[in-house]
Amino acid sequence: MKIISLMAALALINQVSAFKPVSISKFNVNYSNPSGTASAQAFSFDGQSFSNPRIDVMREDANLRLAFEDDDVVFEDVSDDILLAQPFTLVNLNALANATKAQMSMESLRFKNPKTDLTASKFAMVCDGFTNEVEEADRYLQSCSNNSIINLGKVSLNSGGSSTTIDDLRMQSKSNRLLFSLQLAGVKATGEGRVRYIHNSNEKLVELKVDRVRAGFFNVTRRFFDALDSLPDNVEVRRPYIFINLD
Repeated sequence: MKIISLMAALALINQVSAFKPVSISKFNVNYSNPSGTASAQAFSFDGQSFSNPRIDVMREDANLRLAFEDDDVVFEDVSDDILLAQPFTLVNLNALANATKAQMSMESLRFKNPKTDLTASKFAMVCDGFTNEVEEADRYLQSCSNNSIINLGKVSLNSGGSSTTIDDLRMQSKSNRLLFSLQLAGVKATGEGRVRYIHNSNEKLVELKVDRVRAGFFNVTRRFFDALDSLPDNVEVRRPYIFINLD
């Protein structure tokens, strides 16, 4: 489940990384394939700024178009998890991404599609440690993979006939080292490992190496990997590694 949460965060960062500085406040979406509406208190994206806009949301093949009164913004190659959702609702998203940091918070998220029914609430993420040694398009993903803090109040997932609920999920990566904790069925588990972002001519992905997961005195690493049996097609598990494909 922490993989689902990280994937959602990285997917959005992957989309906005193609644009210039972003500042979004109180962004709400109500979408059901193939269309919907959105609103925001303020929306500054790719050099365009809007105040209290009303936005039409439209699916166009593999893209999602946000149509404002005088302009639009297009997210390309959006995941089918979102495009096919009936519904997809997002409440009170705030996001900031500039030359020095990226941060995001969200009150709640719900999407349901033929494969997955997911509800999440109280999400927050902060990324720092930006470097000019990589291309601008990679800067956010590099930072958010390697130096970030992610908190999630609750997430519930129904997929493949199974149902899981996790509370109080916390993840921290620092210099590629990953620490995380969560509450599952009233039991607190903690884990550690490594994370890195890889982008070359052949692939664009996040690699997670999970060294161990513990619940109290018990090592539950095997059970953790056994639970990863209903993940999206762009996630590959080869213990102790988990690969999230961002292409």
